[in-house]
Amino acid sequence: MKLWFGKSPENDENIKNRFSCLNKQALNGELDDWVNTATDCLALVIVLTQFTRSIHRGTPQMFSGDNKALGVTMLAMFHGYTKALTPLQNIFLPCVTLSCQENNTVMSLWL
Repeated sequence: MKLWFGKSPENDENIKNRFSCLNKQALNGELDDWVNTATDCLALVIVLTQFTRSIHRGTPQMFSGDNKALGVTMLAMFHGYTKALTPLQNIFLPCVTLSCQENNTVMSLWL
């Protein structure tokens, strides 16, 4: 969990080097077909939220995947995918995505 919930320049650099291309694809909609299973949605949400934050830390772009991640999360909830995930996986889908929203109504969905 320290990887995701702590700031580390080394981890950010590692994620940037390994996943920048994948992150760009996700942000550009090229991975929109990753919504057919619970684990596909989980992976896409991690790429859109956690990877984007690591790659663009300290810039406005670090939040650029949040809206798309919210859409993936809502779709996953609608299809009941979150019920197929472990409690640890549910931290990312839906909890992290919903808790990062600036909208109180959306935030209330995870409380």
